[in-house]
Amino acid sequence: MLRRSEPLIRGIEDKVYNPLKWSYDLLPSERIKSCFLFCCLFPEDYSIDVHRLVRYWLAEGLLEQHHNYEEIMNRGMAIIECLKDSCLLEEDVKSTVKMHDVVRDVAVWISSSSNVELKSLVRSGIGLRRIRQDEILTLHRRVSFMCNEIYELPNAVIQCPSVSTLLLQGNRNLVGIPDEFLQSFLSLKILDLSGCRLVSLPLCLDQLVELRALLLDECNHLQELPPLGGLAKLQVLDCSGTNITSLPEGMEILTSLRFLNISYVKRLVTIPAGAMSRLCNLEYLNMRRNENEWDLRPKAREGLAPLEEIVFLERLAIWYVDLDSNLSNLETTDTLLNGIKKLKKFKISIGFYPRSIDMLGGHTQRRVILNGLRLSGEWIAWLFINSTSVHIYGCEGVNYMFAN
Repeated sequence: MLRRSEPLIRGIEDKVYNPLKWSYDLLPSERIKSCFLFCCLFPEDYSIDVHRLVRYWLAEGLLEQHHNYEEIMNRGMAIIECLKDSCLLEEDVKSTVKMHDVVRDVAVWISSSSNVELKSLVRSGIGLRRIRQDEILTLHRRVSFMCNEIYELPNAVIQCPSVSTLLLQGNRNLVGIPDEFLQSFLSLKILDLSGCRLVSLPLCLDQLVELRALLLDECNHLQELPPLGGLAKLQVLDCSGTNITSLPEGMEILTSLRFLNISYVKRLVTIPAGAMSRLCNLEYLNMRRNENEWDLRPKAREGLAPLEEIVFLERLAIWYVDLDSNLSNLETTDTLLNGIKKLKKFKISIGFYPRSIDMLGGHTQRRVILNGLRLSGEWIAWLFINSTSVHIYGCEGVNYMFAN
């Protein structure tokens, strides 16, 4: 009962829970209250990444959909500051927040009460090995089984058509998802499977037509994604750290996609021509630290997407990429240069990329990293002009470059 945050001790509701609930009641809007209650889905003492949290809120429709990605992040950060000012969230290490154990108990208590619209089932971080079918009820809207020891899911259809958020991340022993189980959640907006030991995903995934966020980061056994063409409303797709070799079929149909992370995908060596150019709403793209160093030349190998296709994306504002160190045939065109200029934030590295560079401080808005290159003023000038910081390691011809 303690693990379920049930107020079993006589008087705890009146003396502890209700006084803290007063801070919740004084929050300025129902939307901010819902954002606060989302935080109780995480386990006790969990460091909540604020960027991930804001993306959850975006996918649930708690942030204005018409704003661009930067404005959405700013709005999300403002809500987090509001919750911190109300003593409902605490500052943690860089870019993370925590919820005090007692505040979390109160949030779980509120979320599980019958008069809350977004009723939640919170079973995160309590060592569960299996999920009981009768536990997920039709009245639940948010369900969290994250950070447990679950190794299998019910192989049956569960009647839970109202669930919009399902968090299963951090179950390191979970190797598969039965079709019947996934088909129970046709109203899902958020599905987080990150850090699971999944080898594959069911083909019925693209039947989740309401899905806005699919998070698969650190599923390092996952080798292939099923077709995603049915997910027309998908806004957030994170495949970082997976073992996939190609982008999923139907990728070009995901025109609502705003956030795409394919970094640290060691076996992803190609992006087919045309796969990116139709993602007309894409604003954030992270394609760093892949085995393939993307070729900067606009005329890429036959059948493969040139980088011009990416920077041509009208709404792209944030771009992280590692480029090929062999730039002897570099061609810079007006399209490429104008595409770089319009970006609000980028990190472009050229050459060998040591892990220690990720620890660099300083101004990071428009960063260029050069390592082990032979420099000259001609080809590098445009990068200097468009960046706010440049880091040079082990490069030859630095004096010649500046002289030119």
